Parts: sequence; structure tokens; C-alpha cells
Amino acid sequence: MAYDTLPSHSPPVPRWCDHFNEARRKFRAATINCASKLEECVRVQQERNKAVEKGRRRNPWLASASLALGELSVLASKSGLINDRKSAHQLPKITEEELRRQFDRVDTNNTGQLERRDIQNACASLGLPSSDDYVSELMMQYDARQAGAVSFHDFSAYVRTQEQQMQRAFLAIDKDGTGVITAEGALYAVHSLGIDAKEKDAVQMIKLLDASSDGVVSYAEFRMYLCLLPRAHMRQNSTWNWLGSAVDRVVMAPRTQPLKQLFAGSVSGAVSKTLTAPLERARMMMQATPGESVSVRRALTRIMREEGAAGLFRGNVVSLVKIIPASGLQFAVFESGKDFLMLRSSRGGSGDLSTGERLLAGSAAGFVSTFVCYPLDTIKTQMSVVSSSAVSGNLSSVGRQIIRQQGALALYKGLVPTLVTDIIGNGVGFTLYDTFNSQFRKRVGRKPQPAEKGLLGGLAACCCMTITMPLEVVITRMRIQGSGGRPILYKNTADCLVRISRTEGVTALWKGASATYGKVFPQIAIVYFIFELVSRELAIKDLQKYDLK
Repeated sequence: MAYDTLPSHSPPVPRWCDHFNEARRKFRAATINCASKLEECVRVQQERNKAVEKGRRRNPWLASASLALGELSVLASKSGLINDRKSAHQLPKITEEELRRQFDRVDTNNTGQLERRDIQNACASLGLPSSDDYVSELMMQYDARQAGAVSFHDFSAYVRTQEQQMQRAFLAIDKDGTGVITAEGALYAVHSLGIDAKEKDAVQMIKLLDASSDGVVSYAEFRMYLCLLPRAHMRQNSTWNWLGSAVDRVVMAPRTQPLKQLFAGSVSGAVSKTLTAPLERARMMMQATPGESVSVRRALTRIMREEGAAGLFRGNVVSLVKIIPASGLQFAVFESGKDFLMLRSSRGGSGDLSTGERLLAGSAAGFVSTFVCYPLDTIKTQMSVVSSSAVSGNLSSVGRQIIRQQGALALYKGLVPTLVTDIIGNGVGFTLYDTFNSQFRKRVGRKPQPAEKGLLGGLAACCCMTITMPLEVVITRMRIQGSGGRPILYKNTADCLVRISRTEGVTALWKGASATYGKVFPQIAIVYFIFELVSRELAIKDLQKYDLK
């Protein structure tokens, strides 16, 4: 063996170097923690001394006892006998000097005002979106006077009003109360949200905000990041967004996101269903009347004459019982499906889905919501169409009557065409909605506002209903035959479709179209409008919903 040559590669770095660097970071964090605790102890003791000096003239014995107890508490705090973990009201409040330094850090041009370009640059430096829609939202929450630029007064007023929320967001990560966030603390906070992350991700999180390069993130450094988050995201998604800003990939959603989507979808569905209940009742009556031409006005007049104003909302209670879980499941499954496909996508962190993937997510939403809620839909149809002498009572009573008269399987009568309709309807509807939003952004140059999203959602629903309306007519006929003395005319879905086309004409398959459009457009528009408003308040979805640049 020749000893006159050396290997070309460099020797591996010893493992003790990594241990040494880790120990150095922990020592630095502990030093900062001790210094902050000592400063707090000195301040508290000075305040106590002043109070004792004032009270000494009144009661010298009580003043001496108070001074002794104060010294004992300080010594106990220094020795660790008393847990000195900070709470939201114990973190030091931001001073005027700190506010000015934070403001000047964003105001790179030294103009005394934060303009749009300043906020865009600050967001980009911290891995946040710097697009117009994101910056506009920040400007709105800063600029109370709508002057087009943020003054120091506006900035400081916003930070002071949100300071308690910022402290809570910091302490949610700083579990041990050291006053700084380490990589271990950041990783623990991410895992507590149910998000899969590795140690290197936590290190990247620290590097992103560590302006002083000391290996930890102080409250002042974290506060700078929080100031550049929308208010709702700052309150609820600060850790999730921090991870998303630090890593170059799509980050999975916390375990609470599907529940928020379920709630937002349920609320929006309930509000819209109640407002459009009269048109729904008219549509059901028009589709359930073979061989008779009935307009929306005539149907509503007939209901008013026979049943009164309350008849316009007949079956609305059971509709709400059905629509609340159905609408919530649709949005929750659709959004969760998109997140799942995005994480598994070969495009990695592109944050975009193909049309086929959106169709798949929407179809899954339609299948789950329909299969779970179909018995409630059957009961609602019976209560809305069949005369009160045939079925009566509340939801459970009508359900028992249907089971007693026709059997338990009657609750799933017409399930197959309903599944097909809702799978197609939800898949096409959600996909068209996303497509219309994309086209709006390209043509107008900005993302649509909640009201505009509602109008786009209503338009997408009308297009979708045109495709699925023949199946809707078949479903209604299949559900009500054999109930309330009605004859059984159709063997199955195909037979019903053929018989209607032959006896009533092909146009009968779109019978009640005017009432359907009149009901569907406002109903779905309200659904998307309310969903967007609730989503903003609950901070549903992460910052990927904004354009990056």
C-alpha cells in the first residue's frame, strides 16, 4: 500500500461539533432567559421599594413585612422555587422606541410612511406573499384613514390593539416560558397542530425570523412577522403560516381545518336555504305534477291559497336538518380532498391542481354528502309534496311513517340517480367555480371579493343545473310515486326517463327550469358569499390562497 498519497476527499466532521453547536445555542437561550428574569426581578423590586417607602410613614411594621416578603419572592424566583412562566399580561409591552425601530425596518426609504412597495418588500423578505391582494388586505387593516399609505400613528395603533393576541401567539409556541423560541419549541408547536415536520424544517423556521443570528427567535422578532400577517391568520394560524413561509413545499393543514370548513359550510347552507325556501317549494310542486303546466307564480299562489304563508316554508325545518350537514360535508370534503391531492401531487410545492383533480375532489364531496344525508332528503320531499293527510308530524314521525308504510329501504328510494346527479353536480360545480374565479382574476387583474365570488358561484351552479336537471326530475318522480295514494308508474330510473320523454316530451325533463334557476342562483350565491365571509374570520386555508407575487 502506498503511503505517499492522501485521500482526495475531506474527512467527515466529527459529531461532537454538532453537539457543541447545539449546546452553544441552548446556553445562549438560557443566558437571554436569565437576563430577562433578572431585569424583571429588579424592576419588581424597585416598584416594591417605592411602595414600601410611601407606606412606611403610615405603618412601619406593615411596610417592613412587605419588604421582607418581596425579597423572599425575588430570591425564590431566582432559585427556581417559584415557576416564573410568563403569561400574556406578563410579557413586556412594546415601547415607543421598539415600535419606531420596527416601523423603520419596514420603511426602508425613510419617508415616514409605509407605502405599498415597502410592505411588499418586507413580506417577501419573510417568505410571505407579496401580491397585490395580500398587501391590500394588510393596508386595509393598518390604514384606518384610507390615505393610501400607513403612517407611524396608524401602525402603532394597530400593533397596540393587537398586542395581546400577538403575545398569546408567541406564548403558544414558547411553552416553557423562556422568552425565546428555539428550534425544539417550534417543532413541538408544529407537531401539536397535527402537522408532519422534521427537525430541519424547524431550523429553517428559526433562520427565517432570527434577525440577530443568535439561533433563537425573540418576541420582538416574532412580533415583526405577526405584524405582516392578516389579522385572522395572526390569531389562529401563526405557527402554520410560519412553517409554510420557511419551507419550499406545500404544508399539510392542521387537524382543525376540516372542522372549520364543516362549520362554515353548514352556516352558509342554512342561511341560503331559509331565504330561498319558497322557490324550492314551488319547484318541487311543478316537477311533481305530470301533464300539467304550472308556472312559478301559479304554484306560489296555489300554496298560499291552500296552506297559507306558512305553506311556503313547509318542510323547511327538515331541509335545514339536511342542508346543515350536507353543505358542511361538501365544503369540508372538497377542501380536504384538494389538500390531499396537492400534497400527493408530483408538482410538489406548485400549489396548483389540474381540472381532473378538482373534478375528483368535487365528486368525492358530492358522494359523501349525498350518501350520508339522503334519508333526510327523502323525508323532506315527502313532507313538501305529499298531502298532510298521508304523512304528518315532525322529522322522526314522518320517517317512522315512511318505514312503516313502505319499508326502511324507502328512505333510499332513488339513491342511484341522486348519487349520479350530485357526483356530477358537485364535481362540475366546484370546478366551474374555481375556473370562473381564475378567469375573473386574469381579466380584472385581482381576485374577486366575497360578493363577487357569490355571483360567480351562482352562475356556476346554473350551468351545472342545466346539465343535471333531467336527473332531478326523474329523482322527484321516483321518490313520490306510491306515496299518498299516488300510483307506481316507473320501474327504475331508465324507465322513468323514457316514459317522461315519450308521454310529456323531452322538454318536460327541464320542467320547472325557471323556478330552479330562480332558486339555485340566489341560494348558491348566498352560500359562497357567506362561506367566504366565515372563512376570513376563521382563517380557513393558509396563505397559499393568495398569489405569491
